[in-house]
Amino acid sequence: MSDSVPPLAVVTGGAGGIGRAVTAALTRAGHRVLSVDREPAADPSAYAALVADLAVPEQAQRLLDDVHERYGLPAVLVNNAGVYPARDFLDYDPRTYAEVLDTNLGATFFGTLAYARALVAAGRPGTVVNVASISGRIGSPDA
Repeated sequence: MSDSVPPLAVVTGGAGGIGRAVTAALTRAGHRVLSVDREPAADPSAYAALVADLAVPEQAQRLLDDVHERYGLPAVLVNNAGVYPARDFLDYDPRTYAEVLDTNLGATFFGTLAYARALVAAGRPGTVVNVASISGRIGSPDA
């Protein structure tokens, strides 16, 4: 690798198992990785760990603005944040339903929107990777 600054990547849901694995893989590939999660659990392989609840659209925008200002514009955004409140379908309530949609869909949508706007404004390309559950392809009795 050249003497230039390594590319910056942001991994949401970075405190969980898949997020940590993605962070470690990107770090091994030469990226500076910002691990983002709503829990303040620092990933040892991350360049920095940031706390934000990306299910809240304003926090997604504020996070991207802060990252851009402090670290530069990321080359990669990995949307990995997600929740899975395992319970019987009949036990869901409106609050749990909203949490799942706001986190699993909203965080991806609003995070990508903020990132895309920043890329367009800067006239730069970028990469977005969306991580999804296997439940979209293989059914589960409690999914």
